[in-house]
Amino acid sequence: SSSPEGALFLTSYLENGKIAAARDLSEVRLLKEQADVTAHSGYFTIDKSLGSHLFFLFVRAQEDSHTAPLLLWLQGGPGKSSLFGQFLDNGPVGIDATGRLYRRLPTIQKTMNIIYLDEPVGAGFSYTQDPRGYVKTLGQMSEAMEKFLQQFLSMFPEFRNRDFYIAGESYGGLATVGISHLLQTTNPDEIPLKLRGVICGVGFLGPILDTMDSTQFLFYSGMLDERGAQLFSERFKLLRNLVRANATAALGLLTKTIGAERGPRSRHTLFQNLTGYNSHSSAIVEDTPDEFKQFYKFAATPEFKRGFHVDEDRVLDAQREIVTFNLAQQDMLADISDRLQDLLNDQRVLLYTGQMDTLFPAANLEKYFKSLRWDGAHEFRNATRAPWYTLCKPRRFAGYVTSVRNMQYVQVARAGHHAAFDQPAAVYELMDRFFGHRRPSCS
Repeated sequence: SSSPEGALFLTSYLENGKIAAARDLSEVRLLKEQADVTAHSGYFTIDKSLGSHLFFLFVRAQEDSHTAPLLLWLQGGPGKSSLFGQFLDNGPVGIDATGRLYRRLPTIQKTMNIIYLDEPVGAGFSYTQDPRGYVKTLGQMSEAMEKFLQQFLSMFPEFRNRDFYIAGESYGGLATVGISHLLQTTNPDEIPLKLRGVICGVGFLGPILDTMDSTQFLFYSGMLDERGAQLFSERFKLLRNLVRANATAALGLLTKTIGAERGPRSRHTLFQNLTGYNSHSSAIVEDTPDEFKQFYKFAATPEFKRGFHVDEDRVLDAQREIVTFNLAQQDMLADISDRLQDLLNDQRVLLYTGQMDTLFPAANLEKYFKSLRWDGAHEFRNATRAPWYTLCKPRRFAGYVTSVRNMQYVQVARAGHHAAFDQPAAVYELMDRFFGHRRPSCS
């Protein structure tokens, strides 16, 4: 039931058959007022004994919600809230650099029902009351998402057997591979959804210390000089040796190398010291965009927390370091190529990278994608990429596309690690076309 502080726990309503009450109590008036959007939010309990709860926001499609496909959107981090995706990437309500809310046009929500899920436990507004509730492996994370989907379908049974897509950026891209793989190996009666495609943007994929080693990209783009490139390269060599012996120590050193440390006493990272850039995500942007700051400022207000049915003392993304530390024990730096290869063989997959991504340079990810062993591997290695232009006016060059069988690889032009934020119109068209729409809705 709902506690007086404002956190709305929906599982007990479902267990007692009070589905109408759960739907009614979970409505999000904040989005209704801003963009006439029908939305629900709250918590599903995925482990009662440990007090582990996953927070979600569900936004209904503007058009034909009763037949439109269902999309699960997962954010990166690990540990970042998927509300970031709603407000800054692709949801119907955006927030600008002054903190003003506006209606985003176009938005994938016009034709898709979207679940923004804060996963794993500890990400965003999701939390656990027991340290054992934090996940350590992608398998555990996927199982929790499976429990979430089962509860979602009992609260919204009209979505059973609906066409289903999973999408995510950065670490969310890794999570999409995990949950898709689990769904493919699970009895369809347990989660009656028809998986139709997987989108993995600027993915946290491959042998991480190889795909993340941006020395060459930073050197050729002028962000590192020869001495800086040598220091950066040596640090990654050290990391590769260290990760075999002690993954937790390797993660700590990686954070000191490329992370953007938060807090007043935080020291600058090697990346910050050598490049002069504060934010490690794009060669075009040297600092955190004002929109990001405004989003976190808004998310800290009582109005926001009340609006999304969250406790007023809960802080968004406060557990990011704990989430990361727990994953570091086993899976954070693990290579999940086998699962991605299975996915490429069985499912429609869209992979996209950012041309200006300093964290996971496009060339690194492309090299990794070409190393994968799947049924279309030979064709992909020999395929010719084509320039890609948006269809909405003003028509502009948007990147490069390589299509092979059921896999599409796209490099988004002028986009950094936050590709959907950097180039919203292009990424919107990319996703919209993947969802099977011939012509994008340009307004």
